Amino acid sequence: MPFEIVSHTPVWVWGLLAYLVWMGWKARRPARVRLGRLALVPGLLAVMGVHELVRLFQPSVLHFAFWGMGLAIGIPAGMALIRRLRISVDADGMLCRPADHTALPLILATFALRYAFAAASVIWTGITANPWFAAADLVSGGFFVGIFAGKFLQYARAYAQQRE
Repeated sequence: MPFEIVSHTPVWVWGLLAYLVWMGWKARRPARVRLGRLALVPGLLAVMGVHELVRLFQPSVLHFAFWGMGLAIGIPAGMALIRRLRISVDADGMLCRPADHTALPLILATFALRYAFAAASVIWTGITANPWFAAADLVSGGFFVGIFAGKFLQYARAYAQQRE
């Protein structure tokens, strides 16, 4: 069964995984980056999260609340992960960030969890109607988006403070 699940996964999913792993791998080294570039991963994950919410569930205030609850928990967690890093801005307005060794493991954990929920929804048709499954999927999805959004917000905060 695992081979069947993997073989029926759309090719774009593996392309997305490759891109995310590449971004996580690059984050392991200090870099000069534009602030907007750091928004790519959280932005991509947020769009995909909302897309999956709408695709898999009957969108409702409760479903968005679950996703938002995960987001609200994840944002401060993400900010805390990089709060102590030395972030600077150079004369060209580039953000100089140190190595981030949390990015790749978080990307892999996010992908694995999202993949597992997606596979479960295909294997057990109708499971998305189960309120416990929906809550777990939505809260965990929002949480991981929140972690990456929180990290970005911490970078943006450091950038804004140094550009004043």
